[in-house]
Amino acid sequence: MKRLSKIFVNLLAILMVATCALSLTACSEKIKRVELNVQVYDYEDGEFLSSADSKMAIDLYAHLAPKTCDAMVKYINDGYYNNALIYKMNSQIMFGDLKVDGDAIEISEDGKVTNIVLNDIKPTLPGEFELGGTTGSNLTHKRGSVGLWRSYYKSSGSFDTSSATNSGRATWFMPTETMTIYNDCFCVFGMIDFSDSVTEDLFEDLEDVFSIGDNYTTFTIYYTGEYDASKPNENYGLEFHCVTKDYYNQMDEAELDQIFEAEGKQLVCYNKYDIKVANNADGKLGAIIKTANVK
Repeated sequence: MKRLSKIFVNLLAILMVATCALSLTACSEKIKRVELNVQVYDYEDGEFLSSADSKMAIDLYAHLAPKTCDAMVKYINDGYYNNALIYKMNSQIMFGDLKVDGDAIEISEDGKVTNIVLNDIKPTLPGEFELGGTTGSNLTHKRGSVGLWRSYYKSSGSFDTSSATNSGRATWFMPTETMTIYNDCFCVFGMIDFSDSVTEDLFEDLEDVFSIGDNYTTFTIYYTGEYDASKPNENYGLEFHCVTKDYYNQMDEAELDQIFEAEGKQLVCYNKYDIKVANNADGKLGAIIKTANVK
């Protein structure tokens, strides 16, 4: 009897180990490793970082935000993020919705940017986060997190979290500091792997680019036209514009009134926002996603 009991205990232990191993394997399969190949200019040393120093490792948490991660993996494999513009807005580094036609920013004499364009507009995704009342990611927005930025929404005036809940598309944002205001309306679907020294240094290099005014130019993004809710995947019928901030500030009052206050039209003044873009260096853009790959 004792021998049978010992055999039973040993078999139970083996079964438990195997179950744990399978659980770990299943969990690891849900974490997708992504590598961003980033073109970054070191303005202090006056040269671009080498290819070996320009790879950012990010883990996508498909077990927390499966629909978001599945969509991101598909977009990566489709080449959606290749040559995506890296820019900074407020306290987050972002990429995905804007692309550059060519290697460098082209600005006409009147201050209009001729080759920053909108990337393909993707369908909206459900907000997968527990704080938003759904099963999903409960990760907070802090330095090192990767979240899905909202599309713009119709509500004017103040920040409206309820309308932003299910409006994420394909734009990634990476906070440079903790941003609790986003916890109820944006899905954190991954984390930058700061245990990787190359990744940590690269993110610091990106932060440095946007912390010194000589390294970047500030542009103003705005939209004109009449809002058409029936065209969500066509920019809601609005026309995209990108100009230098200096140019925008010099636009006369009558021109601004024509853009944002046309009687009888739902024009969207709140879609005006400023972004920082790394300056051209050696004839190339100072910060851009060259390629993105799922490892």
